[in-house]
Amino acid sequence: MELKSYSHFATSPDFYNGYKLLSKTDLNNSKPEIYIAASNRSAGKTTFYNGMLLHNYLRKGKKFLLLYRRRYEITQAAAGFFKDINKLFFPGLAMSQEPGVKNVFERLFVHQAIEKPVKYECGYATSISAAEQIKKFSHLLSDVDVILFDEAFPENDNYLKKEVDLFMSVHDSLARGNGQMSRYLPVIIVGNMISVYNPYFDALGIVDSLQLDSNFFRGDGFIIEQNFNEISAQKHTESAFHRALSSAAYNAASQERKYINTSYDMIDSSVADSGRYIITIRYEDELYSVRYNEQGYFYYVSTTPDQRFKLIHAATEKDISESAIYDPGSLYRKMLRDKYRKNLLKFKNLKAKNAAIHFISGK
Repeated sequence: MELKSYSHFATSPDFYNGYKLLSKTDLNNSKPEIYIAASNRSAGKTTFYNGMLLHNYLRKGKKFLLLYRRRYEITQAAAGFFKDINKLFFPGLAMSQEPGVKNVFERLFVHQAIEKPVKYECGYATSISAAEQIKKFSHLLSDVDVILFDEAFPENDNYLKKEVDLFMSVHDSLARGNGQMSRYLPVIIVGNMISVYNPYFDALGIVDSLQLDSNFFRGDGFIIEQNFNEISAQKHTESAFHRALSSAAYNAASQERKYINTSYDMIDSSVADSGRYIITIRYEDELYSVRYNEQGYFYYVSTTPDQRFKLIHAATEKDISESAIYDPGSLYRKMLRDKYRKNLLKFKNLKAKNAAIHFISGK
């Protein structure tokens, strides 16, 4: 390609290098189709993957798709993608974007940083929330070689309803291109270590099996990297800003190897699902039981609801259904909130704890 001489992409020993993750096989020693890179903040994940994708386009012609959560995020995709890597790896180049289909996807172009340049379409940007529309226009995106979903794990846990289903729909729509019903289309999911209980880890079935000390966790068709950049952590520790706020829990996001929104406190899988039945909670299409353990004098949230109890409490407004009501002033909600504060609430696993916390908070 005419522009390939402009690529000076290179890795640095001080920053994140994703080539190791991308070279790994899955549990069956096959090539994964889902790669997940999680680490502490400011480790360099975004810089690496953005640089690598554009480098691969300039050198090999491989087009990429930038995946976002919500539609409004795609309006500044080119600027957000290119700003940091421009001076680092691609001096003399610029990126721009044009609407592909309004509110569905944007076309991304790379070109020389001159007036009236020749533009080369290097990829696209779209959102998970546009999944239904992407089905209709997937033929316009059929030449995508790889999908990058950056900042995949929000700190406020504000995911879309049925987000993984929508995510899968986007992938399947694009993977049927080039005259194939389904082709290999790798997805790179990048994010900080926010919460082990997130819809992606849940869908992969690893919430209770993922160990923090595992650098690489291999599954059927996927692989997860848990990376900790010690140099980045040290820089944050030494900064005046972080020294001033050294007692804030948020420091863990950049300075510790941990999922900052995950606590294993009060989780006890050995407790029997017995005792006086209190309520059933509905959260993200699943039901959870709350029982009072009379021997231990605590309340226990588990994954074994009693089907005889027809009254179901929706954890949040999103969980309202024909059988589940949402009552923000519920006495049960207040009672469990009080028991939680007094350390009288236990959970079967992280899923049960997550459901209970959302029920207690109502959001």
